[in-house]
Amino acid sequence: MATTTLSTILTRLNQRIGDAITGTVTTAINADTNVVCSDLNKEVNQDDAFNRQWIYFTDENNSAEYRKISDYTNSTGTLVVMGASLTDDGADKGSFELHKYDRRNKIRAINQAAREIYPYVFRFLRDRTLITNNLAPNASFEDWSSASYPDHWTSSAGVVISENTTAANVYGSGSSLKLEASADDGYIALHSQIYPKLLDLAGKTITLRAQVLPQLADDAYFSILMGHPDATSTTLTSDPAEHKTYFGLLEFADQEINEDIILLIIRIHVGTNTKYVYVDNFRLLGMDIREYLLPLDFQLPATIVDNIRVQTTAARDYPADDLYSHARFEPVNSWNVSDDATTKYLIIQEQLQSDRHLLIEGHAPLESDLSSATDTMTIEDPQLDCLVELACSKLFEMEAGTPAATDKKFMYQEAVRYRASYEYLVGRYAMKEPSATQKFDWRIL
Repeated sequence: MATTTLSTILTRLNQRIGDAITGTVTTAINADTNVVCSDLNKEVNQDDAFNRQWIYFTDENNSAEYRKISDYTNSTGTLVVMGASLTDDGADKGSFELHKYDRRNKIRAINQAAREIYPYVFRFLRDRTLITNNLAPNASFEDWSSASYPDHWTSSAGVVISENTTAANVYGSGSSLKLEASADDGYIALHSQIYPKLLDLAGKTITLRAQVLPQLADDAYFSILMGHPDATSTTLTSDPAEHKTYFGLLEFADQEINEDIILLIIRIHVGTNTKYVYVDNFRLLGMDIREYLLPLDFQLPATIVDNIRVQTTAARDYPADDLYSHARFEPVNSWNVSDDATTKYLIIQEQLQSDRHLLIEGHAPLESDLSSATDTMTIEDPQLDCLVELACSKLFEMEAGTPAATDKKFMYQEAVRYRASYEYLVGRYAMKEPSATQKFDWRIL
């Protein structure tokens, strides 16, 4: 489903309720409370016509500023706004919007409608970043609660970490990890003190794989640090990637992990100061994994997992490295989702071949935290019409409850009218929830 920007949704809402005049000042704004637009007298022909309405500035030095209008002089097209003096725009002539109803309330109404419209309208989710028998969490580096490092990972002081979304530096789609050394031998790491499941690898033989795009040849490599009860440690180091400037496989195969470890750290290095490496599609293999940390989109409380499929065809030696968009996926029939109230895990009962993509399909409520004009919601017509009608109803409910509401009866009538229109439309255009493959009760395992 396509996405729609908040700006577009607001325009549709404004058109539906007959609100919002847009314009550009004819005299640049000075450091005072006057806004002059001689074109306004094409909209109205009397003084005070815009009193107690809202003005929202869309560009220049007052961009994103909200003010209430206290006075309007029609002969000159001069608005006087409440509050402190505006910021001087110099010679630049800024643009604005006039709203009968507070634009901020319109955004709140849109977000409320997005929450309330579920489960009649929702967004489909599709993810293939999980890889069978891969113990590493967030291994495709899609989830970034912090801009400084990907979720579940940590780093050394000698590296600058960032999320990359430039397609040329991503293996497949979505995001990749960029490591840029600020000193020799910078690295990012999976650490057992942050992700304790790593200690399950004690006594196992493991293999590390990733797709890496290094700036220099012989500069990207893996290491494994094992901490022992006697306060000593053992470090294993891979050969570096011999290629540069394109994605290629970095592998560290068949490494034995001691049984007595109390600490395990898996590192991805960039060796040379000021140089970078892009990393994607990381795998930590060595166990039969039946429990997978679900990607961030599937961690949301109301998100439903509908189907799980596993990759069965590939053109590469390792299927998880295959970018073939038409690879075949077969249903996984015995699975469920475990939720401990803080984290959701995918539990798979059957044993699967290693290093293959899992395709997760599901659905979730619409995005409901839009604030910037460029923020997007996963919705399109005709469901967008349903959302707009519901948002109009929510807006008039809000306006009826404000102290400034001069005609509460009218506001409530409008809320009811738009609610009735919404119910008619959603009855026609409600989305059908996907059918799910077979699940099992994980609690009886």
